[in-house]
Order: sequence, then structure tokens, then C-alpha cells
Amino acid sequence: MCNIAKWAIMLISSLCRLSTLSKVCKQVSGRNALFWINRFTTIHIRKLLQQKTHSITSLTDLFGFSSTAYFSRFVQQHLGVSPSAFLSVISQLLHCFNHIIYL
Repeated sequence: MCNIAKWAIMLISSLCRLSTLSKVCKQVSGRNALFWINRFTTIHIRKLLQQKTHSITSLTDLFGFSSTAYFSRFVQQHLGVSPSAFLSVISQLLHCFNHIIYL
């Protein structure tokens, strides 16, 4: 679990017990609190990778992962590709798009 998830859990658990939060999330959505924390973290990571304004190292720090290896593993698990592969696909798509525009 990354530091953002830990921080979110600590913040939320200060407002209510984590088990209560997970129970409510499960009743409302069928998923526990950690699922939603990981989902929103993944959405934000994907958005920042697409913008190409941060390096993988800076994203590792920004999201509070202990190492780039752990960040890469998290991204691989949740996006299905490594951060560098994701950036490569984005670059290829932009290149193709630019090529089409200038034809």
C-alpha cells in the first residue's frame, strides 16, 4: 500500500473506524475502502502520466511510494503495464496523431 493510501486511511479512520468505512463502502458499492483508494490513486497516476509533466521518480515521490520499483509494481498491477511502457504508448499515439494532422 502506498503512503497516499495509508494517509487516506489514517485521515478517514480519524473520522470513523476503518472497519466501518469498509463496511459502508461494501454495502454501497460492493467494494471495500482500499479498492476505492487504489482506484482513485490509479486514476490520478494515469492522468499525470498522460500529461507527461512528471518523471517516474517524481511520481514515486509525489504519491509517497517507498521506491520506484514499488511504484512500478503498483502501476503494473492496476494499469496492466509498467509506467515506462505506458509512457511509450502515449508517445507513439501522439506521434501517430501528429503525423495524421500534418498529412
